Formats: sequence, C-alpha cells, structure tokens
Amino acid sequence: MSWPGRVCIVGLGLMGGSLALAIRHLRPGVHLHGVDREAHTRHEALERNVVHAAFEALTPAVEGCDLVVLAVPVDAIVEVLLQLRGLVGPQAIVSDMGSTKTRICEAGRVALGARFVGGHPFTGAEHSGLNAADPFLFENALYALTCDDPDEERARLLKHFLESLGAQVVFLPPPEHDRIVAHVSHLPQLLATTLCDQVRTQSQTNPLYRELAAGGFRDLTRVAASPYALWGSILRDNRTAVDAALAALQAQLQQVRNELQQGTLEQRFERAASFRRQLPWRSKGLLKPLQRIALVIEDRPGELVKVLQVLLEQRINLKDIELRKTREGDGSTFHLYVESASAAQRGAQALQQRGWEAQQVA
Repeated sequence: MSWPGRVCIVGLGLMGGSLALAIRHLRPGVHLHGVDREAHTRHEALERNVVHAAFEALTPAVEGCDLVVLAVPVDAIVEVLLQLRGLVGPQAIVSDMGSTKTRICEAGRVALGARFVGGHPFTGAEHSGLNAADPFLFENALYALTCDDPDEERARLLKHFLESLGAQVVFLPPPEHDRIVAHVSHLPQLLATTLCDQVRTQSQTNPLYRELAAGGFRDLTRVAASPYALWGSILRDNRTAVDAALAALQAQLQQVRNELQQGTLEQRFERAASFRRQLPWRSKGLLKPLQRIALVIEDRPGELVKVLQVLLEQRINLKDIELRKTREGDGSTFHLYVESASAAQRGAQALQQRGWEAQQVA
C-alpha cells in the first residue's frame, strides 16, 4: 500500500479544504479525516465529500493516521502540536501549513521530535473558507518543507506525497525561510498597508487622492486589503526578521532621498529594472520557470476563446494565463504560460498565422 493510507487534516478552511480536495482528486485511495471546530464546516465537508469523516475533537480523528496536517492559524498550530504529543503513533508524520516556521518548528521538535516536519505552501487565494477551496491550488505551487535533514525518511515521504499532488517542493532551514519571507512577503504587506494609510490621510483633505489612486497604485497595494486577523500572529512570530527588513529598507529610503536631491536616481532605477526583468515568470511559485507567449488581442466578445482554440489545435497545454493590466515591456495584453520553449514557439507561430500579434518571450 502506498503511503499515506490515512490522513487527518486539522482545519478545513481554504488551505486545509484545498489539500483535502487535492488528495481526493489525485490520491483517491487515501482515507481522509477532517477536524474543524465549526459544526457547519464539518457538515459541509461531509456533504461535498471533501473528507470521509469529520470530527470536532483531535483524539478520534488522528487515531491510526499516517499523516496529520495542521491547516489552522499560526497560534493554533503551536497549541495543537502540544495536544498531539501523546495522540499520534511513533511512525506518523505531523506537518503544518503555517507561514512562519522558526517558532512552530521549535515547538514541533519539542512536542513530537522527528515526527514533525514543518511546511509552508506558497500559494493561496483572495477568499477564505471551505467554499473557496480548490483541488488544484497546489498544482505547480512552491511548497517549502523546513526540517533539519532533507534526506531523513519522513521528509522524503512527505516530499513525494506533496509532489504527487502537483507541488514543487524545496527544503529550507526554518530561520532562512523566515528571513526570506520577511523580505518577499511580510515587508511588502507592511509597505502596501502603510502606503494606503498615508494616501488615506491625504485624501481627508482632498478626495482626489483617492479618486486618482488607480492603475499602478491599486496593483502595488493589492495586498493592503488583507485583514489584520490573518497577519497579526504572523508578524509577531517573525518580528525579528521583519524588523531587520524594515531597518534595511529605512536605510535604503534615506539613500533614495539623498539621490533624489542630488539627481542621481538613474542607477537605482536601472538596477531595479534589471532585477525585475530577471524575476522568474512562473505560475504559483514554480521552481522551473514557465515559457510565455506575449499576445495582443482586441477587447471584443469571443476573441480569447478563439485563441484558446488555436492552442488546442496545436495540442499545447496552457498552464496559466495573465491579463496584463499595464502593457509594460512587450506591450502585450495577455501572457500565455506553457510548459516548454518549443510549445511557446509553436503557439506563437500558429497565432501569428491566424493574424494575431504574438511572440515568444524569453
């Protein structure tokens, strides 16, 4: 029998529900238990066949499970880890989906020793709850496992299982994970929040600040809509790394002020633009970058459907599609992501032959 035979997911919101649906879709032989404190969520999970059995309490839910995944908020993860100490078997694996890792991994090692392997999927959605769960949320998504020894049997088992659900697994020590996310996730959240709050203050004296805050401003501050209920515990857990990132940025901003006064900002713009162009164009954190077709089409009904029909005729698997809100670089209105350079070249040529402005993007 392939591992795992029985899985328990604690927390049936967006992440836990999506994991359950992915397992049901891609590993139908796995028997699934779900734990959630909300009766209506447990009822919905059973009605939709998200899990085979739903529980309010941990003890009956985790009994006999090969894998237990904690898909609850950061604070709750540490609490549940302590409760699991005497509940899971000696060969079981316990993992989590929390977005900070140092404190959680320390608690996991204390409570469960080698049975705990920390995890963090770099994916999500703008909506929450079981209703927003998506069986394909982890497909091509980067999934970090944070453990001391990537070659340890439990780490390898969990890696292979997550890969069977379509995830791209990378191993990171917990402190390194937290330093990275402090810069690429937590700092941008604080920047977007602060920038929105600053413009909000200005808009109290002139409503045009709000009315003109469109386009690039909206794109840059999209994450400012995230609730503090989600971020409070994350920022507290990663306070040291986030504070260091803020201090580094503060020093950079002072340099920007000096360069603004001296008229010497050009090199900074060039460095930033060069780095921006080097960022991998990939879907949901793919380790292997996808290939792109840049496409310009008119805004009229059915036009995109015709494009997709051409790709279907060429037997090209479309991995992702991006509407370009700002036509930077190549001036395209869409980027179509495919899995290989040859597919991108073939697709671009086929679209050109049908009269569209299309090109393969390196």
